[in-house]
Parts: sequence; structure tokens; C-alpha cells
Amino acid sequence: MGEPARAIHGGQLGLFTVNLQTGRLWQYTGEPNVWAAIGDSGAAVATDSRALYRFAADGKSVWRWSPAGDWSRIGGPAAAIAANG
Repeated sequence: MGEPARAIHGGQLGLFTVNLQTGRLWQYTGEPNVWAAIGDSGAAVATDSRALYRFAADGKSVWRWSPAGDWSRIGGPAAAIAANG
């Protein structure tokens, strides 16, 4: 990514980082020094073995990102998110 990170999330699904300045989410592609932008981080991010989840900055929705690259709304509003497995 080459930029300072606010947070790093990793697990079976892969390695993800949140850019400190822009709040954008990045996924490590597996190639040295190559990251792909996948969206905005929102207020919080969590990951498990199947998906990456984000809690919208406005608190009104929870979204799931699949390895296919799609974001889908799965709920909300919420106070926080957590993932396991």
C-alpha cells in the first residue's frame, strides 16, 4: 500500500488494511507490494474466514464484502461489529 495504516485486519480470508489518511480499505493481492482498493472502511471493520464486514460511518448499516469483490448490505443500524471463525 505504501501509506500509513490506521488498522490491519488479517485471517484466513487474507490481509486488509485501512489507510490512515483516506480511510480506504485495501486488500493484499499476494504479489509483493501490490494492494487493491476495495472500498471505504466506515466506522469499524471485522473479518472471518468467509467475508470482510464493515460498519458504516453513519451507524445505519452493516456491509459484507465477499472474495468475489461484491459489497452487500446485511443489516443495521448497529452499535458495533465483530466476527469469528
